[in-house]
Amino acid sequence: MVIGNRGTVLQSGRLLTEWEPPSFVTGSGFQLPFKGVLNRRYEIQATTNLLHWNTITTFTNLTEHTNFTDPGALDFSQRYYRLVEP
Repeated sequence: MVIGNRGTVLQSGRLLTEWEPPSFVTGSGFQLPFKGVLNRRYEIQATTNLLHWNTITTFTNLTEHTNFTDPGALDFSQRYYRLVEP
């Protein structure tokens, strides 16, 4: 699943995780809220070109609703995200 400009969502395959509408938090970065499976391991990856993806965080989901804020988003004019279940 990928979220891009103005909340455009691209999804491949069926996931048990749901992205919620993203938002920009002035001075903090881009906030990516989602509803995930408890105790499941996830990676959030980012790219500027949809070809080369970088893992920006890996974590185990400890709550049903999770908010991740990417402070690195402030360094890019556009950035795409995807949630990976390794």
